[in-house]
Amino acid sequence: MSFTRDIQPLFDEDCSKCHDYLKSGVSYKMLTTQKSSCKVTPNYIDTVNPTTSYLYLKLHENPTNGTIMKGEHWTPENINKLLLWIEQGAKNN
Repeated sequence: MSFTRDIQPLFDEDCSKCHDYLKSGVSYKMLTTQKSSCKVTPNYIDTVNPTTSYLYLKLHENPTNGTIMKGEHWTPENINKLLLWIEQGAKNN
């Protein structure tokens, strides 16, 4: 799974219009080095426990992580791409 080819385009289509930190060129560093505002799941990306990654949880109905992110490109297939990318080590490739 490629961040540049498979993941960033999803952010470009559905997220970066409102969330500047998810634009190409800045999103990878922010997601892999910054903490989320959620005390329950503080890591945007958690490669040790991928299903506890804040970003992954924000795409699912889950009362512990607040508002669910919605976008037409976040289909179950694309959510699984995100999870696979995290499981593969969330590499910047």
